[in-house]
Amino acid sequence: MSLLIYSILFLLIILSTAYTVRSSKYKISYIDFKFTPVKLSVGIIICFLVYVIVRTYAYNTGADYLAYFFHYVARTHNVIDAWGEGREVGYRTLIDILSSKFDEPYIFFAICALLGLGSVLYASLQFGQAAPFIVLGWVIFMFNLSTNLYRQYISFAFILISASILVSKQNKKHIVLCIIFIILAYLFHRSSIVGVVMLSAIYFLRNIKINRWIWIIGLLITTVSSMTILYNLLETFGTYSNMFMQMNDRSYMADELFDSVYDSSRMAYINMIAGMIMLWYGDKVMKKSQLLRYLFYVYAISLLVGPLMRQEILMRMRLYLTNIGFIAYGLIIYFNVKYFRLKSNMLLYIVLLYQIAYFYFYQNASLFTDYPLIFK
Repeated sequence: MSLLIYSILFLLIILSTAYTVRSSKYKISYIDFKFTPVKLSVGIIICFLVYVIVRTYAYNTGADYLAYFFHYVARTHNVIDAWGEGREVGYRTLIDILSSKFDEPYIFFAICALLGLGSVLYASLQFGQAAPFIVLGWVIFMFNLSTNLYRQYISFAFILISASILVSKQNKKHIVLCIIFIILAYLFHRSSIVGVVMLSAIYFLRNIKINRWIWIIGLLITTVSSMTILYNLLETFGTYSNMFMQMNDRSYMADELFDSVYDSSRMAYINMIAGMIMLWYGDKVMKKSQLLRYLFYVYAISLLVGPLMRQEILMRMRLYLTNIGFIAYGLIIYFNVKYFRLKSNMLLYIVLLYQIAYFYFYQNASLFTDYPLIFK
């Protein structure tokens, strides 16, 4: 039932977005790309608000939920919460302000939902008719952990808004605004500085045309070698998490690092093949402009490093790439569907159906088995 409710909500959001951008004036081209911003429609706003309400009152949605819940409750009674006091100053300040005005902690989760999906809609609607495909990319790859990593997803939202403003506006006034959002991101999760550095470094590659086979062979190498390389790294650097305790809530002993590795099954090879196909299709349509090339490179690098960053702490760092990469994912699907024949896109459709089934339905089914959607 939990997965069904979210599936219906996302379907309505995607359909309302598609209906809003249906006009031909919102059509975008990969050959002569230009931003085509779209205003929010009543349909999108209604669906979005329903989603926010569901996320506001959904109780115990992930491993960290109760920590946030009880920290808020403690602050309403002016009690010091040891976990909460160790968090970033931006988060603590927000909780102090909210708890002084509202007795129930649900207002915090409402703000998280507003910023989370709100930033996605803001970024998506800059890309005209590609918007519903971009929203779908977020649903597939980013929604899962939004029910748990609340501070980091606030940080993601600020970085996504900053990146969207920077690439679509590009004047001094908006650059200052971007810097403000980046600072806000850091104040809510220190690891955001890692994300900003990675995204900035990739930006300098935008003028370099990289052959598709480099990406594809690179993904093959990182996937096949990931088990050996990853486990050797974890054995060698067992104190890795302690080096980054200021960036992350949790630290691990060497033996615990193995238990926090995700997706170590043979499904990783199927995901590798799906990624290779997406890289092939992306190379066709994402290299005609510097912006499209940059977005594609962020997406491609997130795929390449994914197999090597399946441990929880490393995965949280990789999410900063996925947080921007899902835009490229949506654009790849849109451009190929819009400008190429059905026959040439058959593999793309198969991959899309597989990724919806695996990353959304399969992973979320496991999530909602442990944390069913209940309201309190």
